[in-house]
Amino acid sequence: AEPGVASDDLHVTNGFEFDGSDAGTSHTRSIGDVKVIGRYTGFSDEHNFGLQLGVKLPTGSYTETFNGGPIAGQPLDRGLQPGSGTTDLILGAFKFTSLSQDWDYFTQATAQLPLNSRADYKPGISVNLNVGFRYLGFEQVVPQLQVNSRITAKDSGANASPDDSGGKTLYLSPGVTFAVS
Repeated sequence: AEPGVASDDLHVTNGFEFDGSDAGTSHTRSIGDVKVIGRYTGFSDEHNFGLQLGVKLPTGSYTETFNGGPIAGQPLDRGLQPGSGTTDLILGAFKFTSLSQDWDYFTQATAQLPLNSRADYKPGISVNLNVGFRYLGFEQVVPQLQVNSRITAKDSGANASPDDSGGKTLYLSPGVTFAVS
């Protein structure tokens, strides 16, 4: 780890040789890409179904370099940069409603579609699918459980690392909501 940098703020890579000869570290506190998303819920009187339309703006840096190790000064992998350099379209749909007096649920599907490439790099298309349940039977505490999945296509372009990008993830996220005051 670098002096003065907390280890949880540091990215470390083995590089392509996997023997430490091309290992590198990176660290940044810069802002990433910003998403602006609008929601429309006027399809029903309950306003519990809606569509999302948005854009991911290329506000994050995509030119960060490794700042430690034998490859210090070389460009950080594009898929690990704070920003992609691309503008992406965001499309989604969601629904939330009651299952019973004590149970609610929500579902959401969102796609993120890169509209352009930047400096020979285009991130892969991604789709997020989420479902969550919450129990309202307690007075002060609302336990909840979410299942979140993400499917991402491989990045493309001369500056992409297609073999190290894309994939499928599934998260089980328990949680609780409670009033502070």
